[in-house]
Amino acid sequence: MNVPGDGRINSFALGGEVDVQAGLLFQKQPITAPMLHFGLGEHHTAHVTRIIWPNGEVQAEFKLQSNQIVVARQRLK
Repeated sequence: MNVPGDGRINSFALGGEVDVQAGLLFQKQPITAPMLHFGLGEHHTAHVTRIIWPNGEVQAEFKLQSNQIVVARQRLK
């Protein structure tokens, strides 16, 4: 019996990238560990966060607040 997977590459998304924009501040980090840290300076909100999953899918999150832990869940298509 052939059972298809659910489309996820790995549980920590290692090999993906995350971009964060807060005002004129823009940061990009590769996903090399289960947790990433972005410094927003004086900004209280990351206006847009773009996650590029290892399988190439792009996901955007909007208006994430500073000083909190955000768990990104991959939306499977």
